[in-house]
Amino acid sequence: MKHPNSAKKNILKYIILVASFFGATTFFSSCEEPIIENPGILPPTDNLDLFRTDTFDIESRTVREDPLVSDELPLSILGSMNDPVFGVTCAGLYTEIRLPQANLNLGTDPVLDSVVLIFRVGEIYGPSTEPTDLRVFELDEDLDIEEDYFSNAEFSTIKPEIGTLTNFIPKFSTNDTTIRIRLSDDFGNRLISYSGTGFFTTTDSFQQALKGFFITVNENKIGDGLATIIPDNGTSGLRLYYSRDTTTGLKVDFPIDNSTARSNWYFHQYTAPPGWSGNYLVNDFINRQSKTGDSIIFIQSMGGTKALIEINGYERLANVGINKAELIFNVIDDLSNEDFDPATRLLVFRINDEGESLSTFDLIAEPSGHLDGFIRDEKINGTDVSQYRVNISRYFQRVLNGEIPNNGLYLVNFSGAFEANRVILAGATHSSLPIKLEVTYTKLD
Repeated sequence: MKHPNSAKKNILKYIILVASFFGATTFFSSCEEPIIENPGILPPTDNLDLFRTDTFDIESRTVREDPLVSDELPLSILGSMNDPVFGVTCAGLYTEIRLPQANLNLGTDPVLDSVVLIFRVGEIYGPSTEPTDLRVFELDEDLDIEEDYFSNAEFSTIKPEIGTLTNFIPKFSTNDTTIRIRLSDDFGNRLISYSGTGFFTTTDSFQQALKGFFITVNENKIGDGLATIIPDNGTSGLRLYYSRDTTTGLKVDFPIDNSTARSNWYFHQYTAPPGWSGNYLVNDFINRQSKTGDSIIFIQSMGGTKALIEINGYERLANVGINKAELIFNVIDDLSNEDFDPATRLLVFRINDEGESLSTFDLIAEPSGHLDGFIRDEKINGTDVSQYRVNISRYFQRVLNGEIPNNGLYLVNFSGAFEANRVILAGATHSSLPIKLEVTYTKLD
């Protein structure tokens, strides 16, 4: 199940790697060094005159995000949420399981006690006060770890479900860090019947009999919390409890690990379902065509929404070397809810002539210690403001040089493929906190 935008696929795979290992993949750059590939064109002096400007014509609007790369990610998400601003979000997981060892044998006359699907819980997002139901279906279609899967991919399942956790409310406790879903005894007895047969010989033969699971939510019972789960940690997997003769309390774990094919599944709905009250504000802004852009933009992870940023007026900066170019975005506190933490980090993609999202090559660290795109606290006119600064120095220089087209940028959540969050930002036409592009440059004449 390939996705047509292979360029974005490769970039997203890279971003997932960077998001998982910040410290090992940081690139350093001084804000006083022009982004110029040929230093010979600079004036012959060590004391370059720096100029600054932030007078650009910027437009912004909210658009739907494309499906995200979702296979074999370090984290998955389970749950559902009715967000008063961003609408309904549902999250599930397709996954294989593996044999713990080759030629698994449970001994003579094993008897089922129970069988449980277990996931280690990480962070919780949202109020987490309203319940939903987690449902487990057996897969009727193979997953392939060599394939690239996206967050809207769906796979065939066998009905009805083989397990349900009713009234699930995502919670995190130091005493209980797992989600446990008991599966049916019929399924458990079938699993025990494989003991001593060819199905328990190798993982490949086992997956011919059991292709995997789809863990999802009851879409008719929407909750208000999402649980980040850690599939590959030595805890997550299927646990079979059984007895044999006079021996009780036996168990065997079928793990989910880094050689297990997995795919996160996300669903978003921005219009209120029948019978539900309220209006989701984001729906008023998605793909709205305004001549001047919008005063508010909405960034949502998990393939939700992103912002299109268009910059005009750069032509007047002819024959200059860009020392630094930063897009500045401010969080609108009066529209954000304390139950919904803002995104930790934002990122921009440039857009080519085919409409594909490509890297801007500006994932750099600043001398201040703030990594590019991270949320930070600032003061504007004496008021505390949460702010993102996204470096586009190399992108801006290449636009000025005519090396790449100025087709705009997409602003997205940096780790949105496996992180549950959202943020509401002031747009380009906001009255007091508009988007700014601050440019420091050196004249080359």
